[in-house]
Amino acid sequence: MFVVCRSRKTTFLVVIVCILSLVILLEGKSKSKCTCWRGHCDGLTGACVCKDGWFGERCQFCRQRLTADSGVITDGPGEYEVSSTCMWLIESKSPNSSIELSLEQFATECSWDNLYVYDGSSVQAPLLAAYSGVLRDNSSIETLKSPIRTLRSSSNTVYICFYSDKHIKDNGFRIKYSVLRECPSTCSFHGNCNSLGTCTCKPGWSGPTCNVSTCTYSCVHGTCNATTLSCDCQPGYSGPSCNSTSNYGFWSKHTAGNQDIIQGRASHAAGLLGDWLWVFGGYSLTSRPFNDLIRYSFSTNNWEIVSYSGEGPSRRYGHSLVACNNSIIIFGGVSLDGHTLRDLWHFNIITKGWKRVKFSLDSSLPIAVSGHSATLVNNKMIVFFGYGPQYGYTPYVQEFDLVTDKWIIYRHTLSRKGTYGHSSVYDPISGLIYVYAGTSSSIADKGVSDDLHSYNPVTHQWTKLESSSVAQYLHSAVLIGHLMLVYGGNTAISSSAATCFDSVFLAYDLICGKWMTMPKSALPITSHGSLGQSGFIYNRKMFIFGGFNGEMINDLLSYSLGDCSAWKNRTTCLAAHSLSGCFWDPLSNHCVSPSEGFISNDSFERPRCKNLCNASGTCNECNSQGLQCKWCDNKCKEKEDFCNKSQACKLSQNPHCKGESCQKLNCENHQTCQKCLSKTSRHLLSNQCMWCEAQKRCVVEKSYIVSFPYGQCNQLVTEVEQCPAVKCRNHKSCSSCHKLPGCGWCDDGSGTGIGRCLDGGSSGPFLSKNSIMPETCTNWFFINCPACQCNGHSSCDSRNKCIKCQHNTRGHHCQFCIVGFYGDPTNGDKCKECLCNKHAKECHPVTGKCDCLVKGIQGHHCQKCVDPFHGNASNGGLCFYRLQINDPISFNFSGKTNINLEFKPVLKEHDIEFMVAISHGPPAKINLTFLIKDLRSSTQKEKLIFKGYRLGKLNQKFSQREYAFHKKYVTFRAYIYNIDKSAPVTITAVFTQPSSLNIDLLEFFLTFFGCFLSLLCVASIGWRIRSRYHSYLLTRQNRAERNRMANRPFATINLLLPNEIEILTKSSPNPIAMEPLVKNKVAITTVVVLLPSGEDGAPPVGQCGICFASMLMSHGSHSHSGIRTRMGRKKNRKRATMTTYNI
Repeated sequence: MFVVCRSRKTTFLVVIVCILSLVILLEGKSKSKCTCWRGHCDGLTGACVCKDGWFGERCQFCRQRLTADSGVITDGPGEYEVSSTCMWLIESKSPNSSIELSLEQFATECSWDNLYVYDGSSVQAPLLAAYSGVLRDNSSIETLKSPIRTLRSSSNTVYICFYSDKHIKDNGFRIKYSVLRECPSTCSFHGNCNSLGTCTCKPGWSGPTCNVSTCTYSCVHGTCNATTLSCDCQPGYSGPSCNSTSNYGFWSKHTAGNQDIIQGRASHAAGLLGDWLWVFGGYSLTSRPFNDLIRYSFSTNNWEIVSYSGEGPSRRYGHSLVACNNSIIIFGGVSLDGHTLRDLWHFNIITKGWKRVKFSLDSSLPIAVSGHSATLVNNKMIVFFGYGPQYGYTPYVQEFDLVTDKWIIYRHTLSRKGTYGHSSVYDPISGLIYVYAGTSSSIADKGVSDDLHSYNPVTHQWTKLESSSVAQYLHSAVLIGHLMLVYGGNTAISSSAATCFDSVFLAYDLICGKWMTMPKSALPITSHGSLGQSGFIYNRKMFIFGGFNGEMINDLLSYSLGDCSAWKNRTTCLAAHSLSGCFWDPLSNHCVSPSEGFISNDSFERPRCKNLCNASGTCNECNSQGLQCKWCDNKCKEKEDFCNKSQACKLSQNPHCKGESCQKLNCENHQTCQKCLSKTSRHLLSNQCMWCEAQKRCVVEKSYIVSFPYGQCNQLVTEVEQCPAVKCRNHKSCSSCHKLPGCGWCDDGSGTGIGRCLDGGSSGPFLSKNSIMPETCTNWFFINCPACQCNGHSSCDSRNKCIKCQHNTRGHHCQFCIVGFYGDPTNGDKCKECLCNKHAKECHPVTGKCDCLVKGIQGHHCQKCVDPFHGNASNGGLCFYRLQINDPISFNFSGKTNINLEFKPVLKEHDIEFMVAISHGPPAKINLTFLIKDLRSSTQKEKLIFKGYRLGKLNQKFSQREYAFHKKYVTFRAYIYNIDKSAPVTITAVFTQPSSLNIDLLEFFLTFFGCFLSLLCVASIGWRIRSRYHSYLLTRQNRAERNRMANRPFATINLLLPNEIEILTKSSPNPIAMEPLVKNKVAITTVVVLLPSGEDGAPPVGQCGICFASMLMSHGSHSHSGIRTRMGRKKNRKRATMTTYNI
């Protein structure tokens, strides 16, 4: 008994363990069915259960409202999801408070995945920042030390939106936010409110409300200049705080007394006239492109907005500007609507009026470009490259003569590829223009260049110089003496793990042809880097203004190479040459600046360049290095080296552009998403078009970065099917509506989930374009959705779950049609019944296309038969496959449950055998019938043989006596059904009439051989007749030939022989000679003839008794026709016979 109980207990435990294992296995399988980004997978349904504020099939979307005084915004642990959007609305309860954001970590795909910060509650609020790229990765040890950026709103609400595309993902971001207390005048936006409610001013500002400008830095060895708001350093000191010796380079920030009147901008254009810096246009996050003209006075340290009368240039960015002779000239750029321009404008600073320049009649038409560079050389504005709709990355150099107003385009002198965002500087000593870096779609598939070329504006000759190994674009470059200084730009060679806003600071030595990295200060603006800033030289210093580093910058910075005069001896002076460009003057024993030294560098000393000339492999490269190398003896030598024969370089004429660089692009001509992404557009262009809904622009995929360098595109569409999803009005559910940051849900108040998706923000819908007043909505949902979401097909219970879905709908939110119906029942729409002609039980839930279950039937509504099936499938009709006798056929089934077969007797006198079998797959069922057709009345009647037979294998015989094949028109039909459509099934069918097969073969062979023998006999008889007739013809021909030969012209004798002469023998005489003729068929023979004699047997006197005679005879035979013996009857024996011989 104990053993039995123990056995039962063990069995029970085993069963429990098995059940638990099965549950764990099923749970593991269910979890593997779904991937939830910010949630977990439901073990029963396999669907994602998202965390609060997250939604979507994979919980990849979020929309959250944050009302706490502080908190953290993050995309979650690990990498963010691709093709996702997230929105956070931070609201402060205090109406006069502001919100401060501190970026602690930020790493996204450069230029494609962007974070937008709006100073308000919607996407129509001013845009404060657009961050992208790697500002600081979470692997950095600096993550917890200090924030990367600090951003402050001017209102009590901030709206943050994050977009990621469908390709590369990164570690994401972490942002701390805090609500700042109310302070007097909000600290004039130049400081923050501390816990005591007082202002903590930013550097450069002071006072209770931070409204008094002062020096940005404390002056350690100097005093603050109230006019320039910078430190006036004591002799021997330099730097922003006067804490550095003046012989080293340093950065400085110049804060104007009225700095706040200037908005930050990028891709503007700037130029110097006297002590004034002139700036026109540029891109801004808040007001888009500018069309204002501003200027900065170095003497008064103030900005001024220049007023002018009359018409001026339109809003633009990415244009160029040159300044000379009290004039400012701007060219090209991108307009407010995204079109690339080619107009040229002239501004007179004396009269303060704009004038559009008209070209001379013999002038070429300029090419519309943006992101180009312009350099002034001898009253000629030389424009390099750029991007435009005509050639894409334009590979040409355009030259405008300021005197004759004439354009010349040089199309055949290009050895450098066209680029966007490059820089160009002019060296008046060598007369060369140095063009550096830029971006293009064809630069070694990297997209960004690090190449440096020199261009001779007289000979139009290009020479490639040493590359910098730092690819960049939208940087700034200036030339101070022999040093070309390059700062900032976008260095993102690849989109992943790339820094969009770099602070790289390089210098290129024109004399030695070498690159080096320059030191930079720890200023926040420089440490974070920027792109799109302008660069120029003033007072032997490099100045940069504006730029973009996720935020638009209005700062004016300068870099000084250092005071070379501070070095007092030759050794220290030459040591400072690499960084400060100093030269040693041996005559005055002074250290001079690079500007002075480069002009007279023959008399000044500098460090010797190392192996520079030997590295130059061509004549052009050798001569481009400056004054220290020369090309002779077919090699590059130092200038002081001995040269047997100096050689001049040959000008190289390069071919016209080919391929993609010359292709005319048409994407920007399309004004709608559908036309932009249509198959026709994508077929005509080798480059794929992309649609930006935010800018309403169609651009080439390879030009995306140059078309939206500042993150302007936040709704990118690459497939035409996605076009409807970028507009609010096309979304029919609240969750779908909330995927777009600029949309909100207007509920109808019925409590069933019906509503409309409208453009709007936290406060309500926006003003419609076609109406004066905004849309009215009493139940507006911008962050969350209504609790009851049943799409108008049910009401909800106390737990906000749909009670019972009506109108042929199903699902947790009544969002699907039941089986047998199709359509989109969201937002109150109806489901339609599937129309499948009784050949399908269900159809596609959206399109209504029927899933036809019968083999041989297809069509949207299962309405037609597929060859070789025949019949009429409409209105529930059937399609049959007709079997052929002795022809087995196999049918493979997948997703089908039925097939109909038919066969007819071929021979009326023989039985039928029918075989059908399922060779692979589970059994099915079959019904067999036969159809009798009355030929008189053309009616037919179908009778059942059997039905419901479980089909594995079936052999069925049909007797011709039972079914009367010979009397009636009979057709047999087999209906096979209940085939397992989930399994691969193979059915083989064949029908035969065995006896008819043997009889037919016997009759065939009998008939065949009878006919064959008959033909053989006829042929034999005909052959014999032909042979006989042929022999007769030959005999007759031989005889005729013998007669002709016998009648030859010989001597002829006639003999009269008595009948009494008896011949000794009847045989033919033997010839004594024979002459065979042609083919040895006949011959001429010679014989001895006995002549007649007297009664005594002797010949007559004087004659011989014998003679020779010839005759024609068949060869091989001795018969002849010369002697004929007539042995007649006795009554005729006395008659004489005349015989003729030819002798």
